[in-house]
Amino acid sequence: MALRFPSGRQRTILAMLLMQEGNLVSLDRITEGIWGGDPPVTAKGQIQTCISALRRQLRKFGDDHVIVTSLVGYTIHIPTGSLDSAVFRRMINSGRELAAARKIRDAAAELRAALALWRGPAVASDVESGVVRTMAIRLEEERIRTTEECIELELKLDRHHDLVAELSELVKAYPLRESLRALHMLALYRSARQADALESFQEVRAILREELGLEPSDQLDRLHKSILKRENSLTIAPRTGLGSESTGKVDTIIPRRLPPTIAEFTGREEMADTIAPFSPCGCYVVL
Repeated sequence: MALRFPSGRQRTILAMLLMQEGNLVSLDRITEGIWGGDPPVTAKGQIQTCISALRRQLRKFGDDHVIVTSLVGYTIHIPTGSLDSAVFRRMINSGRELAAARKIRDAAAELRAALALWRGPAVASDVESGVVRTMAIRLEEERIRTTEECIELELKLDRHHDLVAELSELVKAYPLRESLRALHMLALYRSARQADALESFQEVRAILREELGLEPSDQLDRLHKSILKRENSLTIAPRTGLGSESTGKVDTIIPRRLPPTIAEFTGREEMADTIAPFSPCGCYVVL
């Protein structure tokens, strides 16, 4: 069953309660969310009227106690697993635990499943409350940070070809986010697109200079130089760490081989025959 809440104030209050699922939202905070710093003298009564209207709507689900009133505010209680943002956070924590246990494939799958819960913006475009929009920005930050962590894991699984298109869209949507740009450059380079990787760096450098008057970070600059030098380490996926916990070091494969066999002596037969009788083990060196 889908419920519609046409009133702007009702929707603002409901959004604030849901984003603080299980936690008290004070009357003062709700007042600020609806009217900012200039509430009317009837603010408390209007909020109580909105809460009553919300309860009538939510009663259609068969529960009269979804919204609980206290002396200083309100709390919403809904069944576990019925709020996408709460499920999203639980899945993120699960994915990070799997990554910490070095179960990279399972961790990436869990984070992808968490991201799949998103079907659009956290709040509707007609919700004008500054408080609600700030809360939505925080949730959006969680989403993009999780996206970065997921992609980093998938790069460790050598899925760079599949990630290039997604990363190209992400750097356009978040042009100042250097962590995304680094992943974009790395995916391009591992896909044998060195020139495109270098172009991506030049693009973000131009954006940073024009909009902020800044140069790219040292980390991004080092990656750029590594791509220019075609360093072999960039083609090897790191095996440890996740996101900010990563050491940033890349495992290097060091061959472990036996020494090569000694080449046959040529042109020294007479000398070899002369010293052979004096070697107790039949070994000799000819200089």
